Amino acid sequence: MNLPALRVLVVEDDEDDYVLVRDLLSESDERRFHLEWEANYDAALRSIEHNQHDVYLLDYRLGERNGLELLREGLANGCRGPMILLTGQGDYAVDLAAMQAGAADFLVKGQFDAALLERSIRYSVERRHAEDTLRQQLTAINASMDGMAILNENGEFVYVNDAMVAMFGYDRAWLVGKPWQVLYDQEEIGRFEKDILPGLWREGRWRGEVVGKRRDGSMFPQEVSMNTHEGGGLVRIDRDITERKQAEERIQESGRLASIGELADGVAHEIHNPLTSVLGFTQLILQEGVSEQIRDDLEKIRSEAQRAGKIVHNLLSFARKHEPEQQHLELISILERALELKSFDFKNGNIRIKRELSPDLPRTMVDEHQLIQVIMNVITNAEQAMKKYQGRGELTVRTSHTDDRIRLSISDDGPGIPPECLPKIFEPFFTTKEVGVGTGLGLSICYGIIQQHGGDIWADSVPGQGTTFHIELPIASPLEEERVPSPTKHILVVDDEPHIRDLLARSLVRERYTVDLAESGEEAWRKVQSISYDCIIMDLKMP
Repeated sequence: MNLPALRVLVVEDDEDDYVLVRDLLSESDERRFHLEWEANYDAALRSIEHNQHDVYLLDYRLGERNGLELLREGLANGCRGPMILLTGQGDYAVDLAAMQAGAADFLVKGQFDAALLERSIRYSVERRHAEDTLRQQLTAINASMDGMAILNENGEFVYVNDAMVAMFGYDRAWLVGKPWQVLYDQEEIGRFEKDILPGLWREGRWRGEVVGKRRDGSMFPQEVSMNTHEGGGLVRIDRDITERKQAEERIQESGRLASIGELADGVAHEIHNPLTSVLGFTQLILQEGVSEQIRDDLEKIRSEAQRAGKIVHNLLSFARKHEPEQQHLELISILERALELKSFDFKNGNIRIKRELSPDLPRTMVDEHQLIQVIMNVITNAEQAMKKYQGRGELTVRTSHTDDRIRLSISDDGPGIPPECLPKIFEPFFTTKEVGVGTGLGLSICYGIIQQHGGDIWADSVPGQGTTFHIELPIASPLEEERVPSPTKHILVVDDEPHIRDLLARSLVRERYTVDLAESGEEAWRKVQSISYDCIIMDLKMP
């Protein structure tokens, strides 16, 4: 088998010594080398810096300078090829210094033959290739999004990559040498020792889900894959699956709420008919001559029946299956309209608004009025929570997007939602408010609306640090944009006559305009501070 020819640079100021090396390397046809000779130190250094050779043979004696200096300078300037130092007999201190400086090998002049010289060259080149391969593999491991680690036979970490360090929050220097148990609590350690490790040592591999413990004490779900190796240790790959678990929980919650919605739809219809009878017969009796006491009692019955009717209406809104009337609109414009509707309440309640809005947010297909209803419900809940908690607050609204989704995040600095309540907040009739303050249907209706839009809504909360609601909606596809008429224009109607305002609004909405109303100049001025209108229609004479 013909081995590949190697490019060899011989740095030797004595031509006779160079000829000796050349002759040794040309003794066999199978051992082919392309040799170049350089006698000058500076010229040799320039050649080494260009990395054009596979291996370098450096004589120690190079006039006023020496091969050890050349070796150090070459490595410092990025030489990638192995260097072999040719020393004089008995220069053991030089030989040791050469190896410490990074030489691949050293040979004593007069004590090597052709076979030894070739073996040293081939070995040095192969070892460098192996080191380069290992370095590339370690670089790839470090660049991996998954955590990777190697443990010895005692279960102690001997290597961890960057992702593993970031996942658990420990310093690499601290983690190396520590046992694997530092990454788990006592309950999970017991599970490893009882259920996981026996199978791992028996089968040589194990893969499953565990719960890791970060340096700050927080727990998170992991998917771990472990394989044993011959030395008695093991290699493990760790993946943080927090986002996947959250997505699975939202899918399960979606199915559960869909079932609740079907139940709510049936219950609402069953209750609606008897309520209609109660209200109807109450009205008939009120029209007859009855005593004042009975009239007062009947009014209470009618009032409570109407209250129950509103609950039934909200249940039907939560459970309804018809498609919303969607338009191709900008989310930020809708958000600003909702914030404007609450501006007076926020000012009186000492609630500050912080905006972190993306200027390049794509449009989406939404029912404008339904989406305003969702946003209003979320920010009203946040306002009430902050005012009750601290008498003031800061509401932060953020927008962002991926390739196919738009996200609106609404954060408050209120008391947060207890962990045991967080999974239930979208269930009908669930509320943390006092009796009589809320029906517990607001967020369940919001959930239904967002689901009808093909989106998702969920909440994150830390008790004592506030709550964030996330609303995601799909970005309109190019085909949807082609089907949708040109974007609607946004118009503000200002008139102190309510009937005129309503007449103009209804007429303009039929022509596919988006319409805001104001009954005074002051209200109109507040609106134009936060919303850019395409047209403003104003009454000439107003108080």
